[in-house]
Amino acid sequence: VDPRIWSMGVAYEKTLNNSDNVWFAVTYQKHDEWAAFDYKCDDSEDDSYRVAGRYIHNYSNGMFTRVSAMWENLEYDWEGCATSVVYGGGNDLDLERDAWMISGVHNFANGFDIRASYMDADEFECGSNTCVEDDTDASAFNVGVFYTMPAGTELRLTYSEVDNEDNAN
Repeated sequence: VDPRIWSMGVAYEKTLNNSDNVWFAVTYQKHDEWAAFDYKCDDSEDDSYRVAGRYIHNYSNGMFTRVSAMWENLEYDWEGCATSVVYGGGNDLDLERDAWMISGVHNFANGFDIRASYMDADEFECGSNTCVEDDTDASAFNVGVFYTMPAGTELRLTYSEVDNEDNAN
């Protein structure tokens, strides 16, 4: 195998109203024969497409609110693998998965902020009979209160919940 990674992206950032800020990015990444080494495959190809954005509203007293979102699509095409592929067994793997995330932060400008995020990965879409589609989705939720002390030490009180379906990991 001769593994290669190609990666490219375009980002745009703009300040609005002399204080608010927006940022957008689109990226693409390709792994050629990257998984072939680990799974002893004849060939492997992975592609990922991602779109992300962020909006920051700054208040006059130093407070800010930030909202971010991201969507990605992952595609895997592995052929002639000597070892069992994680998702369903067999020697070939052909699947696609979409995922998205949204997060937010509200900073009170006094060391305290509140952070929250929600992530969701859809079920696999299989292009071969060696892939398991059912119950492969997952989601995660996080919320917390954070306090940053003057020396930079951060105290956190957080709640996180992950929901992996039966065939997700």
